[in-house]
Amino acid sequence: MTVTRKMIHNLRVNARMHIDEDLEAVILQRFGTEPYPYTYTEQDLYEQIRKLVMGHTTLLPPVRTCVAFPSGDATGAPTSDGTPTADPRGGDL
Repeated sequence: MTVTRKMIHNLRVNARMHIDEDLEAVILQRFGTEPYPYTYTEQDLYEQIRKLVMGHTTLLPPVRTCVAFPSGDATGAPTSDGTPTADPRGGDL
Protein backbone atom coordinates (compact mmCIF):
# COMPACT_ATOMS: atom_id res chain seq x y z
CA MET A 1 0.00 0.00 0.00
CA THR A 2 1.21 3.51 -0.79
CA VAL A 3 0.09 7.04 0.07
CA THR A 4 -1.89 9.01 -2.49
CA ARG A 5 -3.08 12.61 -2.60
CA LYS A 6 -6.60 11.33 -1.95
CA MET A 7 -5.43 9.60 1.25
CA ILE A 8 -3.73 12.81 2.40
CA HIS A 9 -6.92 14.76 1.66
CA ASN A 10 -8.90 12.26 3.75
CA LEU A 11 -6.44 12.71 6.63
CA ARG A 12 -6.89 16.48 6.43
CA VAL A 13 -10.67 16.23 6.48
CA ASN A 14 -11.47 13.18 8.60
CA ALA A 15 -8.52 13.05 10.99
CA ARG A 16 -8.20 16.86 11.11
CA MET A 17 -4.46 16.71 10.55
CA HIS A 18 -2.71 19.92 9.56
CA ILE A 19 -0.78 18.90 6.44
CA ASP A 20 0.54 21.79 4.38
CA GLU A 21 1.96 21.46 0.87
CA ASP A 22 5.57 21.09 2.05
CA LEU A 23 4.66 18.26 4.40
CA GLU A 24 2.51 16.67 1.68
CA ALA A 25 5.54 16.58 -0.62
CA VAL A 26 7.63 14.90 2.11
CA ILE A 27 4.91 12.32 2.78
CA LEU A 28 4.51 11.51 -0.92
CA GLN A 29 8.28 11.21 -1.35
CA ARG A 30 8.68 8.85 1.62
CA PHE A 31 5.55 6.75 1.27
CA GLY A 32 4.50 7.17 -2.37
CA THR A 33 6.29 3.98 -3.43
CA GLU A 34 6.64 0.57 -1.82
CA PRO A 35 10.05 -0.12 -0.22
CA TYR A 36 10.93 -3.25 -2.22
CA PRO A 37 10.84 -6.07 -1.04
CA TYR A 38 8.68 -4.83 1.87
CA THR A 39 5.15 -3.45 1.86
CA TYR A 40 3.41 -0.89 4.04
CA THR A 41 0.21 -1.71 5.86
CA GLU A 42 -2.47 0.94 6.25
CA GLN A 43 -1.67 1.12 9.97
CA ASP A 44 2.04 1.64 9.20
CA LEU A 45 1.24 4.55 6.93
CA TYR A 46 -1.18 6.26 9.31
CA GLU A 47 1.23 5.93 12.24
CA GLN A 48 4.25 7.22 10.30
CA ILE A 49 2.24 10.13 8.89
CA ARG A 50 0.93 10.94 12.36
CA LYS A 51 4.50 11.10 13.67
CA LEU A 52 5.54 13.37 10.80
CA VAL A 53 2.59 15.70 11.39
CA MET A 54 3.26 15.87 15.13
CA GLY A 55 6.92 16.68 14.52
CA HIS A 56 6.03 19.24 11.88
CA THR A 57 3.44 21.06 14.00
CA THR A 58 5.84 21.41 16.95
CA LEU A 59 8.15 23.35 14.62
CA LEU A 60 5.43 25.87 13.75
CA PRO A 61 5.32 29.10 15.74
CA PRO A 62 2.67 29.11 18.48
CA VAL A 63 -0.62 30.85 17.82
CA ARG A 64 -0.99 33.91 19.99
CA THR A 65 -4.24 35.59 20.82
CA CYS A 66 -4.77 38.95 22.38
CA VAL A 67 -7.77 40.42 24.15
CA ALA A 68 -7.79 44.18 24.37
CA PHE A 69 -10.19 46.37 26.28
CA PRO A 70 -10.62 49.87 24.91
CA SER A 71 -10.47 51.44 28.35
CA GLY A 72 -10.80 50.25 31.91
CA ASP A 73 -10.89 46.71 33.20
CA ALA A 74 -13.01 43.73 32.22
CA THR A 75 -16.01 45.29 33.93
CA GLY A 76 -15.71 48.49 31.91
CA ALA A 77 -14.52 50.72 34.74
CA PRO A 78 -12.16 53.36 33.30
CA THR A 79 -8.64 53.92 34.60
CA SER A 80 -6.72 57.18 34.63
CA ASP A 81 -4.27 56.13 31.89
CA GLY A 82 -6.63 53.84 29.90
CA THR A 83 -4.84 50.57 30.69
CA PRO A 84 -6.75 47.50 31.88
CA THR A 85 -6.65 46.83 35.60
CA ALA A 86 -7.77 43.20 35.70
CA ASP A 87 -7.24 40.08 33.68
CA PRO A 88 -10.54 39.08 31.98
CA ARG A 89 -10.03 35.53 33.29
CA GLY A 90 -9.78 36.82 36.83
CA GLY A 91 -6.86 38.15 38.81
CA ASP A 92 -4.67 41.18 38.39
CA LEU A 93 -2.39 41.94 35.46
